[in-house]
Amino acid sequence: ALSDILQHQGIYILIGLILLGFGYSRFLKTERGKLIVHKIMLTSPIMGGITKKVNIARFTRNLSSLLKTDIPIVQTFSIIERTLGNIYFKRAMKETSEKVKEGVTISQVLEQHSELFPPILIQMVSVGEQSGTLEVIAEEIAQFYEEDVDQTMTSLPTILEPVIMLIIGAAAGGLVAAIILPIYSLSEAI
Repeated sequence: ALSDILQHQGIYILIGLILLGFGYSRFLKTERGKLIVHKIMLTSPIMGGITKKVNIARFTRNLSSLLKTDIPIVQTFSIIERTLGNIYFKRAMKETSEKVKEGVTISQVLEQHSELFPPILIQMVSVGEQSGTLEVIAEEIAQFYEEDVDQTMTSLPTILEPVIMLIIGAAAGGLVAAIILPIYSLSEAI
């Protein structure tokens, strides 16, 4: 049955897959497509945690570095916005830049994005703002998240190994079924 479909409809399936791939790549270039894909990246079980940690590490590392320079704080967040990979983190930085210009503290703006920034990070930023040591605290936060990302990336293969084995097993089972079932059907017909 599967081999018949592939033999008779294979060209249509191939054309359909090519069109699907082309459509997906075009969809990713739209604003809505980026929003959906970046939201999936933030909420997926394995990638979500890694995406958040990488963006938080970049945010805090750049914040620490830029606070040590003479760059105004509003411009600092505009620069950080350009370094982040996820569109939701970019939007949070843009909003932070605008709100800080109005006199709102950084920690208050980050609180409004609690789905992106953990409470402990927001509290540490608040302490840094109040004590005047934000660049030092941001550097410590960056160090923590960078080490956490490194540790996660080294343990990722062991996490994904069972999933990959299941996929390979299912593919092998499907292949065996596609080969054996037609032979079994032929032997019954004889």
